[in-house]
Amino acid sequence: MTRVQIRSNRWGWTGVVLILIVCLPGSPRYSHSDEKQTESPAALAVRSFSTNHYAPGESVQVDIRILIRRNPASSLSVIEQIPEQWRIDQISHGGVSQNGTLIWTIRDYTTPLTLRYTVFPPPEQTNVAVFHGVVDAHPITGDGYLPPPIKFIRTQPSGHWRYWTTADGLRETCGLCQVGNDGKIWIRHGAVNQMSCLDGYTVRKIPSPGVWRQIFEGRSNQLWSFDLRGLLLFREGTWISYPITDSDFSYVKILPTYEDQVFLCFPDRLIEFNAKQRSMSIVKCATDTELGRFINITPAKDGDILIAGKKGVARLILKNRSSSAGATWVDYPFPPEFGVSDLDFLIEDETSRLYGSAQSENLNLRVLLHFDKMAWHLKFMADQNILAGWPGVDNGFWLWKSSAFYPFLDYLTIQHNEIYETNVQLPSLTSIQLPILESGSPVAFESAHSFWISLSPGIARYAPAAWRTPEPLADLNEHINAQCEDVYGRLWFTTFNKLLLLQNWDWKSYSLPPGFSTYQWEPYGVAMLRNGKLAIRTMNAVLLLFDPEQETFQTIEHPEGRRISLIFPRKDGTLWIQAEDATSTRQHFVYRLEIYDGETFTVAEDHEDRWNIEQLRYIYEDGQGIVWLGGMAEEKVGLLQNGEYHTLREYPGDSAMCIFPYDEKRIWVSDRNAIYEFDGNQWSTVRSDLDGVPSIIRSRDGSIWIATWNGLYHYINHSWIQHSREEGLSSFCIFKVFEDSQSRIWAATARGLNLYHPEADSDPPKVFIDSEVNADAIAPGAVAKFVFSGIDKWKYTPQNRLLFSHRVDNDPWSPYTESTIANYPNLTPGAHRFAVKAMDRNRNESPSPALFQFTVLRHWFEEPLFLTLLISGSLITLTAVGYAISRHINLEKLVAKRTIDLQDAHQKLLLYQQQLQSFASEMSLIEERDRRQIAEELHDRIGHGLAACQMQIETIRTGILDANMMRSLDQALEMLEQTIQEARTLTFEISPPVLYELGLESAIEWLIEEMEKQHGMQIDLLDDGRHKAISEDARGVLFRAVRELLFNVLKHAGTFHAKVSICQESDRVRLCVEDDGVGFDFQERRSSIPKRHSFGLFSIRERIEYLGGSFACESASGKGTRVVLTMPCGAPMFPHVF
Repeated sequence: MTRVQIRSNRWGWTGVVLILIVCLPGSPRYSHSDEKQTESPAALAVRSFSTNHYAPGESVQVDIRILIRRNPASSLSVIEQIPEQWRIDQISHGGVSQNGTLIWTIRDYTTPLTLRYTVFPPPEQTNVAVFHGVVDAHPITGDGYLPPPIKFIRTQPSGHWRYWTTADGLRETCGLCQVGNDGKIWIRHGAVNQMSCLDGYTVRKIPSPGVWRQIFEGRSNQLWSFDLRGLLLFREGTWISYPITDSDFSYVKILPTYEDQVFLCFPDRLIEFNAKQRSMSIVKCATDTELGRFINITPAKDGDILIAGKKGVARLILKNRSSSAGATWVDYPFPPEFGVSDLDFLIEDETSRLYGSAQSENLNLRVLLHFDKMAWHLKFMADQNILAGWPGVDNGFWLWKSSAFYPFLDYLTIQHNEIYETNVQLPSLTSIQLPILESGSPVAFESAHSFWISLSPGIARYAPAAWRTPEPLADLNEHINAQCEDVYGRLWFTTFNKLLLLQNWDWKSYSLPPGFSTYQWEPYGVAMLRNGKLAIRTMNAVLLLFDPEQETFQTIEHPEGRRISLIFPRKDGTLWIQAEDATSTRQHFVYRLEIYDGETFTVAEDHEDRWNIEQLRYIYEDGQGIVWLGGMAEEKVGLLQNGEYHTLREYPGDSAMCIFPYDEKRIWVSDRNAIYEFDGNQWSTVRSDLDGVPSIIRSRDGSIWIATWNGLYHYINHSWIQHSREEGLSSFCIFKVFEDSQSRIWAATARGLNLYHPEADSDPPKVFIDSEVNADAIAPGAVAKFVFSGIDKWKYTPQNRLLFSHRVDNDPWSPYTESTIANYPNLTPGAHRFAVKAMDRNRNESPSPALFQFTVLRHWFEEPLFLTLLISGSLITLTAVGYAISRHINLEKLVAKRTIDLQDAHQKLLLYQQQLQSFASEMSLIEERDRRQIAEELHDRIGHGLAACQMQIETIRTGILDANMMRSLDQALEMLEQTIQEARTLTFEISPPVLYELGLESAIEWLIEEMEKQHGMQIDLLDDGRHKAISEDARGVLFRAVRELLFNVLKHAGTFHAKVSICQESDRVRLCVEDDGVGFDFQERRSSIPKRHSFGLFSIRERIEYLGGSFACESASGKGTRVVLTMPCGAPMFPHVF
């Protein structure tokens, strides 16, 4: 709640009051003479009010007390004028009312005498009521102004404040600003030799005409100033003096107009000076006007000249722009009853209305006057001096005031027939401005409600924001849930517990019935029915119908007692209704879709709990019989068409908050984080860094507006323009964006309602490319990188929020983004042109892009000199090649003959190679047979003999022997045992007997046990248990292959784990050895010079294939090795190569 304070008294009041005086025809006036009154008045009457301020609709009692009358014998005549539209209720002493004027004629009376009447202000009165009257033609003194209450608030006016200091290029921080031609701002500083000029983008400096000297820019862009000797003209970088004699320049004001033409305003005359002819002529003397004395001169917006004087203002209407010859002079003097004089600081607004500050003789303060092209009005009065005033947006008003030596700025608004005033918080105001006000005002009015203020840390510019809250809704700091517009153009909004109406900028609020509230996350929870009533979805699971004519609410319950959990408007003025069954829960939704026309509910579709979409949020009808449904859970998106229903399970979003037809073939669907596009076949992501997208619309200009919980986006030409609090939005959380019938864009936010004003900023930004940080030569193959920056005019859009688009040569422009860096790889060698343009948040684009020429260098072998040398060398080479060809032709026959000989030799070599391979394989088989024979001889003969010796020695040890003999026999027995063991090991290494006695599987099992025992390996054996009927030669080859492969794992694989599997497949035996080691590139090893272990693989393959088997090796670096061997069952088939 905002605290307000009402202050007023009978003569002055803290704050500002609005005063409007209407001079009725025939109303008596009283005058204030400049001369002293030497005679006492014939009568003395004092007016007083029963209250210090009036309230609309409440009565005010007015007393006129007549204290003195010099001639009591004659009748008393009293005439009193009351404010326009005030109603008179009671009049004492027989007074009569005639058209707002009270008249008394009293013959018999005694003094003092009190005349009394009662009046009522009109309901919508907000101006200060002005009462004035006469007694026997002498003014009634005392109270004359009855103000309305003033409420002081702390809410700051919306809009942008932008600041300029020495960091922006100003010559000095302290300065006074003046508005020049074409909107330029001139800043004059103190004791420095330069002054600053700001064109909205950059600051330039020129020599100063003197300390704090004012400068004036004419329509021809000439700069003029003055000193005590005469005029100064800035030309070709220096100030040229034009001395003028017989004139006191201490009180002069000047106004340059067209080239070499300057008007000089002295207190007693207006002079025109022609610099080219160095001549002067008097335009008007003050004594020939109704102004009494000239004070200031200012240009009018239509090219005329305005002269402010002691008793009013005059307009000099120029017929000839080159001189004042034939000009028309028109005076507009103050009404005498105002009691004001000395008009100054004249401001003309966009509608040619004038505002100026004048001295009030009664209050001894400066007040604000207003001239509406027809009559003068007292606009504002305060208990401080009002130095200047100008209109703000809507019905707001700015006042520049001072109290003692402290200046300050106030802003006033009128809301609901009440005046609100706030003190604008700005950085420290310069303390040197008031003593030099005669040389210029610290406030400079620009146009379109923009103005400049001189501050101690620099200068400041105010401009209205692009997004603004309508004045009637300025105090509405609530969540706007939903909105709709009726056929009369009235806008309806809902908050948590209120219904709001905005019509012709008049705002009205209707509280919902007690206990009812709206659902804040549904932007479509209010809709206009075709019967003229508003339907409101409530959290009470029922509808509220509001009748705008009767201003009454009606509760609508579902006829079957179902819960109404969603309403959505249809184009025909009916509603979609999500009607939940009484058994429906958050975990188990049961509902049906119905249509409500304001009277009856009609079932449209009923799938009970088979919708597969819970918590509906959006319903879209495409006009072709398809109804799209969007929800927050399960499958999220569903379609109804020709009585059939199905869901789009491929939808990638986590919810479906809004469904938007992008064009005839594509649909956009938004969730809590992103927008997805469906083209009829597949889904794609449009943008994924959003935060909740409850509303999307297409405005009449074809652009798309997207409301999110993190700003409002304007999507056009594939560019995303974000609007947030920096652009004036009350909150970054937007629940709905909509366009009304007048093409106005509205945003419903978490903290009120905002209206878009694109006219607030129509100036484009400028973009800059710094040649010192961008290279104009790009190395071959390098990425071309460009850095750029921009600035909006008057900094309306902050520099960090500008958007940029760029391209190289004539390529398409890139979408606008905030990035100030562009990278272009793979550019062709040669000269190129980089172009970049900027855009502000109001869609104002740079009129022309910034350009940067650069060159992509060629490789050394692409340079023209190198190519020339290459061509020359090629010609020489061709000559040599021709000679070589001629020689080559002579050798072709010889080469052909030798080629045939080589082919014959090659065929013989291949035959020899096959024979050699067969021989090597046969030798391997022979070697294996010899191994087996040797192993048998070693086992049968030597092994048996050694065993017999062992037995004999053990028999001898059983006899009676001395100790020495026993020790010798023990040593011999130990040596014999070791020899037997070595013989057995040697036998198994040469050819293990188990291979031929028990089979291949047992031999491999023995081999694995030995490898694990001797080398610490872990080897898994997998056997299918079937008998493998293969030849003895095949057994030996396979056993040797497994042994070789396991030793390869141990030596080269870098692992101690392997797996061996053996199985019977049809008529072949399949044996596999694999590990999980480092692996190797088998193809590379085959094509390169064989290493030791790869030669072993080659040998294994040769022996296997010789016996009719096959060999396969799979390996890759880091992925282990797998070798598969197969061997046919039965007797081997040997090739016949001999």
